[in-house]
Amino acid sequence: MAQYNTYYYEEGSAARQIDRGVLPTREDRERELAEQKRREKRERMRAHRRAKLAGRRMSVGMAFSAILIGAYFVAYVHIQNQITTSMDNISGLEKQIAEIKTENAA
Repeated sequence: MAQYNTYYYEEGSAARQIDRGVLPTREDRERELAEQKRREKRERMRAHRRAKLAGRRMSVGMAFSAILIGAYFVAYVHIQNQITTSMDNISGLEKQIAEIKTENAA
């Protein structure tokens, strides 16, 4: 059963006109409210899924970055070790040259 409500509006200096708009029934309002709740829930679920996916992407990116930084440090330590070994070899060869020069001088 439809309920009627009376609305008045003015058009300049003309007499008032009556506009009888149909008010929604209780069932219509409840149905509209339920549909709105379903839409809001769907939107929350979509936002949750998007946030979850973004979190996964961020985790993968962070893991990749950590692996890359770790590889960089391992390579750095390896190069430092090679430099130290080369310097030790050079100092050993310099000692041999000094010994040979003293033997030569004698």
